[in-house]
Amino acid sequence: PTAPSGAAAAGAPPPISWSPPDAVPGGRGNLLQRYQVLFSQTKDLERHHFSEIALAFTAGGFSLMVVLATSRTLVSMAGRRRLAAPLDSLLNLGGPRGPRLSER
Repeated sequence: PTAPSGAAAAGAPPPISWSPPDAVPGGRGNLLQRYQVLFSQTKDLERHHFSEIALAFTAGGFSLMVVLATSRTLVSMAGRRRLAAPLDSLLNLGGPRGPRLSER
């Protein structure tokens, strides 16, 4: 047996095999049965479609909120460091005798 490759290895559904009506044994009755089976399988797949889209939308929104919160925190931290440097120079704490205000 050979290992699946490409889309089959990535978890994609197996391709649907189709044969022209002339090559279908049993005539049209068998073709209609096959159509009904494929139709019911399609309906089963579509049943979960909305919930998958809703879950993806929710996960994307949550990810966006995390990114925005992280960037806001980083910007806030950088702003505090920029404010601490002028205070150090005003209070003259940055010399060899005293600690910097930002190191406290």
